Amino acid sequence: MKAAAKAQIFFLADDHEQYFVELKAKYESPSRAKDRQDCVGVAQVFSDSLELRGTAAYRSILKKAYKQLNAASCHDSEPLRIPWLLCLGLQASVDVERFINVLLGTAYVADFSDGGDA
Repeated sequence: MKAAAKAQIFFLADDHEQYFVELKAKYESPSRAKDRQDCVGVAQVFSDSLELRGTAAYRSILKKAYKQLNAASCHDSEPLRIPWLLCLGLQASVDVERFINVLLGTAYVADFSDGGDA
């Protein structure tokens, strides 16, 4: 498994629109996968917790997508440019949340847990 994001740009068109789609694939960290496999291989329970906040690596992937989409050119008219993020591995849902948090941002609003302030 590879940790780095890979990219490909696709050009799509129909009778009305033209699109550049930048595909970014985010794979699970090889070290995390190895740690999990080592625990499971000796019949131990693997426990993992991941923060949902985006890191510099996630911001870097999105910046590269932005630069690559801006560098793509079309001769007829200005096409729509769409970054498509594909997250793979057991932590894919966490990776998706991290990308959303980098793109849209997050803010603490209220804590409705038993001991929290509503």
